[in-house]
Amino acid sequence: MKARGSRTDKPLIPKEELAREIATIIRYHHLTQTEAARVVGDAPSQMSLLLSGKIEGFSTERLLRMLLRLGRDIELVFRPAQHPRAAKFRISHKSTLTATT
Repeated sequence: MKARGSRTDKPLIPKEELAREIATIIRYHHLTQTEAARVVGDAPSQMSLLLSGKIEGFSTERLLRMLLRLGRDIELVFRPAQHPRAAKFRISHKSTLTATT
């Protein structure tokens, strides 16, 4: 999902941020790649790619689905902008988990 007409055409929802949160949850719960794959409904080889930062083949929707299956609520809120020409997009995390290696 890209912002139309944006100067940089960066994705609105950075996949790297989603992947980082998934990896944090998996490490926090000390899940193996096989266990994590079972929880999120994907192949262990795909978890290996994700956890090593190789996320090119992962869609934003797929990563969001993984977060849901890992027990994360995802909230998308639409509200009128204070200044319509300066509408903003923001992602906030309320996670208190820290990954242990």
